[in-house]
Amino acid sequence: MRNDGKRGERITLDEKNILLRGCVLKNTKWAYCVVVYTGHETKIMLNSHTADIKQSGVEQKMSK
Repeated sequence: MRNDGKRGERITLDEKNILLRGCVLKNTKWAYCVVVYTGHETKIMLNSHTADIKQSGVEQKMSK
């Protein structure tokens, strides 16, 4: 959404204006931002760890 210099203009935030973790904003001189849902207990942080390797008991014993 554009702001043409009008003071007090309201700009709504929706799914079109969101940058997720790891995204990079390029080719702009400035940007307004609002930080939401931060911390280690958020869904994106809880799902960001590497997946566990699934092995059967026999495979685990053989790998030792």
